[in-house]
Amino acid sequence: MKILDLYAGLGGTAKGIQKALAEFAIDYEYFAVDNNHNICIAHKQNNPSSQIICDNALNWLKYINKFDFIWASPPCQSHSKLQYIHKNRLIDWSLWHIIDVLRRKNIPYVVENVLVYYNEPFEHTLMVGRHCFWSNIKLVPFEYKKCPKKLLKMTNKELIEYHSILPAKKTFRTDRQLKNCVHWSISYGIFKQFLQLKNKQTLDDYLKGDENGCRNSSK
Repeated sequence: MKILDLYAGLGGTAKGIQKALAEFAIDYEYFAVDNNHNICIAHKQNNPSSQIICDNALNWLKYINKFDFIWASPPCQSHSKLQYIHKNRLIDWSLWHIIDVLRRKNIPYVVENVLVYYNEPFEHTLMVGRHCFWSNIKLVPFEYKKCPKKLLKMTNKELIEYHSILPAKKTFRTDRQLKNCVHWSISYGIFKQFLQLKNKQTLDDYLKGDENGCRNSSK
């Protein structure tokens, strides 16, 4: 399988997906895209099997047809409810641009972000903890490793132990790097569902395939 991980960050998502691939004994090529050079170095240290691409993730939307699965975790800062007080801050619409592009394709995808403070242009498929997911895969709730306490109150040491990954050096705040991560057990739980469905069904069966794109899995 060829996996494309956009806005790959330190590699929490990669850690979970690659763990699932290994358990299913699937050969893979994992392409991780991030535009921060130091973050890319840290990702490679955390996930040696990843092929690192230091580039703007949006540049890779034109290549998505070459991949078997797409994951994207665009920056969440302008979407968070915590940012609502900054009324002059513009929403980064690239999140919705990515979802709009992917929902037009017959390629399995997952886009991760926060629960936004405004009306969603596309309804999220699943919410796990503080993470919202938009996907064309039939996802259901699952067990994952929850934070031992509120994220904002965790020290850097606690965050490193929780995520089991190392932060980048010579770059922005360590706590922010780690708080932006998707815990590996979450991407593992989602991707494992995809692999289980893929083994049992055809592509048309495990993709939701509704004419309106993403929809809530509870409906």
